Amino acid sequence: MKKRKILSLDISSVSTGWSIFNGKDFVCGIISLDKKMDKVIKLQKFRKILTEILLKEKPTDIVIEAVFMGINVRTIKILSEFSGVAQECCLSTVNIIPYVVENTTVKSFFKVRKKENLYDFVLSLFDLKKDDVPFKENNDIVDSIAQNIYYCDIILNYVKFRIETKYGYKYDIKRNKFIKNNTSY
Repeated sequence: MKKRKILSLDISSVSTGWSIFNGKDFVCGIISLDKKMDKVIKLQKFRKILTEILLKEKPTDIVIEAVFMGINVRTIKILSEFSGVAQECCLSTVNIIPYVVENTTVKSFFKVRKKENLYDFVLSLFDLKKDDVPFKENNDIVDSIAQNIYYCDIILNYVKFRIETKYGYKYDIKRNKFIKNNTSY
């Protein structure tokens, strides 16, 4: 089986969560951008930081969350711009066209309905406590990990994290580590 390194991005205009699964561990972090910064400058900085991550980590696969089609048109437009920059950056930097996944698809994989439920469920898979990984600072990271798990398991069939039993599904993640990257991006 080919050794893979999967990068997952939960894109935001302020706090993009990212995670890399190297076949053993999940290394993750945040791309933080100042809310007050001009949008074009933020897009430029986002592209620069994402390029640094791509060149440093050299992923074999990339998965990103599709733009959520909520009611706020302004938010949809901004997220679409960031998503477009990310997709173009991935192609021009490491020659990978990202796999785009719907948030609802990932939540249904884990049998949850809300973002908070997904956060709680993923923390439980790693035996992590909310105090160790607070929601406000880490929900984007946790979303990227959930996307990564889904992509590895269902799309690539690379690592089977979800095991079917007579009574539903069991998730086998505890053998893997959750490592928060303290590198500031």
